[in-house]
Amino acid sequence: MASTRSSLLIFTLFLIIFNVQSTLLKKKLRQPPQPTIGDGYQIGAVTSGKGIIDFFFINPNFGITQYTYNHSWTGTDLTNILAPSYLHSGIAATAWNNSRLDLFIRSDTADVWHVSYDANALSNLAGGWSTWETIGGNISYHPAAVTRGKNLDVFVVGNDNAIYYKFWNFVWSGWLNIGGNCSSAPAVASWGDNQLDVFVRSQKDELMHKSWSKNLGWSEWKNRSQTGMIKSAPAAVSWGEKTIDVFAVGPNSEMLHISFDGNKWSNWGSLEGNITSAPSAVSTVEGKVMVFARNKDRVLIENHLEGKKWSGWSLVAGGAVVIPDQ
Repeated sequence: MASTRSSLLIFTLFLIIFNVQSTLLKKKLRQPPQPTIGDGYQIGAVTSGKGIIDFFFINPNFGITQYTYNHSWTGTDLTNILAPSYLHSGIAATAWNNSRLDLFIRSDTADVWHVSYDANALSNLAGGWSTWETIGGNISYHPAAVTRGKNLDVFVVGNDNAIYYKFWNFVWSGWLNIGGNCSSAPAVASWGDNQLDVFVRSQKDELMHKSWSKNLGWSEWKNRSQTGMIKSAPAAVSWGEKTIDVFAVGPNSEMLHISFDGNKWSNWGSLEGNITSAPSAVSTVEGKVMVFARNKDRVLIENHLEGKKWSGWSLVAGGAVVIPDQ
């Protein structure tokens, strides 16, 4: 009898422990994922004309939401049009001309998918959007993309931590390896048809830079920061010939900035903020740079430079743009 009571007591204790662990596990699964800035939460921002800005992000329904600025902000839920089941994380956006936008995403199978918007094809069933196509790849983070002349250039980090890129000039090239040892998605800028500048966070949290020109080909990788300095994927933009502005989140969640004026690189400066996403940057007119990011409340904020003065952070669309965890 004592043995039976002992067995029942042990079984009861087992059930109690099992139920407690199951409850804790369910609570843990219901909790939203904590932000890991280096992984992205990428906002794909792009300008397709003077003063016009479009940005895209993955919404809670795992579709894509678009916001457009043309004198005022307008939001559009594209979930019914652009909601592929394979949409995973991060959006890269670029403008091929004033009427065409191109988006690139990382899928749940780690390859790159592409879709384009043509303002001259609004009568099609998807309101100007093409169908999704895959361009391959086996990537670790979201892609980066830029337009130069009639070329589309797409950069990714492979599963070996190296940078790969491919370009489109009415037909896609194969993937080309340009090396590197990366711990974030890349960023790319182009200030001319024959120039590319690629940036990435290294395994030591440094900003690494590699450039390409038609005459010289690819440069060696150059370190543009100290070890441990950046904690996010970078963003890069050019507002004119031989100009580059680069942004990344620093160790204290502040936005850091460095620029190239055609002759030399500036010192690093802080734009402050309490940032919980990788940045995205655009230039709408010569001399003006805008950087977007998510704050601690998951709301999209913006800071812009005109001349030599930064505006300070402000809410985009009055704080209406909430960027969910991915």
